[in-house]
Amino acid sequence: VTFGPKGSFAFVRLFDPVLASTACQLGSVEIRRRGYRVSRPNSYTMSTWITPAPSLMYVDTQNGAAQIQDASNEPHSAGEGGTTSSLWVGNFPRVGACRSHIKEHLMRLALATPGCDVETGPPIVGVTIHISCKYGFVEIRDAKLAEKLMDVFDGSSYFGYPLAVTWARRRAVGAYRRKAIPRNHSLKDLTNADPSAEGASGNEVPKSELVSGSVTLENCTRVTEFAGIDF
Repeated sequence: VTFGPKGSFAFVRLFDPVLASTACQLGSVEIRRRGYRVSRPNSYTMSTWITPAPSLMYVDTQNGAAQIQDASNEPHSAGEGGTTSSLWVGNFPRVGACRSHIKEHLMRLALATPGCDVETGPPIVGVTIHISCKYGFVEIRDAKLAEKLMDVFDGSSYFGYPLAVTWARRRAVGAYRRKAIPRNHSLKDLTNADPSAEGASGNEVPKSELVSGSVTLENCTRVTEFAGIDF
């Protein structure tokens, strides 16, 4: 470990290149209840003979955002209530944006909830965290159980923060794609646009789902950029 001149950063040389690749994909590490970002040095170039660790990311084409998939989640069949239901989870600190920690916290609450039949199957099927580490999605076994657990999860203390939990409303790619916006228009005009307008979507989504970035489509030269603010 070599520290920088002012002690604000450090370089860590790991024994195995696969370990280094895995550490960078984790993105952060917690030391004494404080989170630290982990990334490659600016001057780093990938060697052609190194086989990096498997990627932890995938692109969800349903909401057009890159997410981190919980690799430990094995596919489970839905319960008696039918197909699985998704809950949107937010208001957790970046240091707590860990799939295993969130899943452990929610699973503990779910198992303590009256009427949660574990013989039918695990109440939580899967957990995904958005690449921004500001919100995530929780797959619940069935809709009836999801409605009950939503009230249990909402407001529960997680790393000192009350979780915000509601129904997940995933938007399709291009839900907020519109024609070129005049310079004197603001993001508020875009988000409050008439749902019947061309290119707009009638589905409501949490404000934090408006992520910074750009949307591109094949055979399309125009790129629409949008940004969001978390409250």
